[in-house]
Amino acid sequence: MWIIIGIVFGIIGFILESIGIVFSIMRDWFEDHFSYKTIIVVRRICLLTGTIILVFLLFRFYYPKFKEASLMMDFDTVISETQPDVIEDLYEKAVPSNAVASSEPPPASDGTRFDAAMAIDDDLLTGWFEYAEGNGKGEWIQLQYDSLVTVAAITIWPGYWVREQFWGQYDEPNYFTFSMFIENRIIGECRVQGKATRQCITVILKQPIVVDAVRVEISGIKRAIKSSYDDIAISEIAVYEKGSRSYVSTSDIITDEVIEKMKSQAEDDYANQIAETWGKGEELQSFTCLGYYFLTQKKQDASRDANEVYLIYKCDVTCDGQPFEYYHFIKFRNLIVNSDGSCSFDKDDYDTPSDKVVTDYGYYYYGYRGIDDLFNTCVQKKASSYIIEDNVNE
Repeated sequence: MWIIIGIVFGIIGFILESIGIVFSIMRDWFEDHFSYKTIIVVRRICLLTGTIILVFLLFRFYYPKFKEASLMMDFDTVISETQPDVIEDLYEKAVPSNAVASSEPPPASDGTRFDAAMAIDDDLLTGWFEYAEGNGKGEWIQLQYDSLVTVAAITIWPGYWVREQFWGQYDEPNYFTFSMFIENRIIGECRVQGKATRQCITVILKQPIVVDAVRVEISGIKRAIKSSYDDIAISEIAVYEKGSRSYVSTSDIITDEVIEKMKSQAEDDYANQIAETWGKGEELQSFTCLGYYFLTQKKQDASRDANEVYLIYKCDVTCDGQPFEYYHFIKFRNLIVNSDGSCSFDKDDYDTPSDKVVTDYGYYYYGYRGIDDLFNTCVQKKASSYIIEDNVNE
């Protein structure tokens, strides 16, 4: 901005200096033919005319860019096969009253519809197709609301998702402009580069915005190698408001009751592992919980788990009568603070070790020989992205 201001004043100064030089060179001639007052008037007219021209040029070429920049919103983008967990966990869908589009085809002979309403019906087997001449670039679909909504996130499923074998037979949209409207006036925009692959695109706004309409414009196309169909599709669009829940950011919120539920799941999973993989010469002597590591993001990144809990266990076993100990974990993710302040988690969404530790007698177990090995391999390596709380007693 300061560079542009400096250039403007530089140009104005150059014009004034040029006018001064011209008048200095031709001063004698002007004084012979015009009065002093006339010369002053002419100089001021030239100065005013030059300034008007300069302002016009700046307005003509730079104002649209300034305006566009002022409308751009800060956001994160997640491209994935399914919606990121954060949407289901923390956001609530804002259901539009209707949808309109720049173009849409008439119903097929069998009654199948491809109009704008098919992109807001919660069904990936339907969708909106643009129906304009050309490649579809610039065509749009707009979700409209009867009352104001505070948009915090938007997910689109670009392309025609009805069957995977159809993918590649259509030209696919791979660049989008999201425009936020209130009373038919654009108040915010963001532009997103997709991958033209069978994945949904989620835009999470850093600052939610109050609107009464959201428009998705197809701003770029990837041509199919063998295009069998002319029109571009978007199968589904969903707009979300921020809900009343949030992710747990400190272990102080995790109650003993929550930990006991995690332990119960860990014990059930370990019992299943014994039943499926252990032989007759193996016996469990003890399965002791030593506590847990709690990890929470340093900086919000919707493509990663918001938080993680590693429940740590010391396992004492005998293999053909020989004692052996190793360390095991069960990891839960994305713990939530509910609107009433309680903590909850999905007990079926967990991970256990994939690494193996082998005994001197050839038996193997999923885990780590020492607790330091477990910590360095699974926890410490995430220290650049997560804050780590150590609640383990060994």
